[in-house]
Amino acid sequence: MKVSLPLRLFNLTLFAFLLVPLTATASDDERRGKREGGEYKEKFRDGNCKVAREWKEGKFKEERECKEKDERQNYPSRRATVRPAPVMVYPPWVLYEQGRPVYRPGREPQPVLNQEAVYCNSESVGRVIGGVAGAVLGNQVGRGDGRILATVGGAVAGVLIGGNIGRQIDVNNQACIAKALEFAPVGQRIEWPSAANPQYAVVPGKVQQRGGQYCRQYDAEILSNGAWQPVRGTACRRSDGVWVASN
Repeated sequence: MKVSLPLRLFNLTLFAFLLVPLTATASDDERRGKREGGEYKEKFRDGNCKVAREWKEGKFKEERECKEKDERQNYPSRRATVRPAPVMVYPPWVLYEQGRPVYRPGREPQPVLNQEAVYCNSESVGRVIGGVAGAVLGNQVGRGDGRILATVGGAVAGVLIGGNIGRQIDVNNQACIAKALEFAPVGQRIEWPSAANPQYAVVPGKVQQRGGQYCRQYDAEILSNGAWQPVRGTACRRSDGVWVASN
């Protein structure tokens, strides 16, 4: 059968029109995926997902593998703030080592007559201060020519606190204030109970030199009838580790 020229031209034009999108589609397919015979596969990312698509025998299949979005990535990273531990300032005759305070070599107190000094008898104070302060509770003494000599400082001669509040603190508990002044760092609050029900507390201050002696200001309190009664005083240390009220 003969085909007229106009019909031939129409067929060629129609074939060329259909060929252009097929060629463009093939080009796009080859750029995004892989064609094998009658099959087509492609892989790409969609946000935080991996996408795999497949066309085979007229069937379409899609697989997605997504990761949960980490919301923290929207915020700038922050470094943890590390604050240095507070510096403990001990008296100059005390050295803190191996987790406990001890006397510095050559700074040990001289022996003192036990009969003229009174020591703290509170185990609570010894536990709080620790170290060599606890030796007082063990009554580390030596005997010589009829006298009892104590080898650890932190005693009191007389009374440190007078007045109305001082009359409420017996001499042994005033000696506990002396023990805190001997061993405790600046600003450490030390509390202890007594057999007579009141509770005591003391906060030693800085060590200062006055007339060749070491002296410390302190804040003491007594808890009686449900209320703390404060008092501030200053005591000075003798070379034998005995503390006396400052004039």
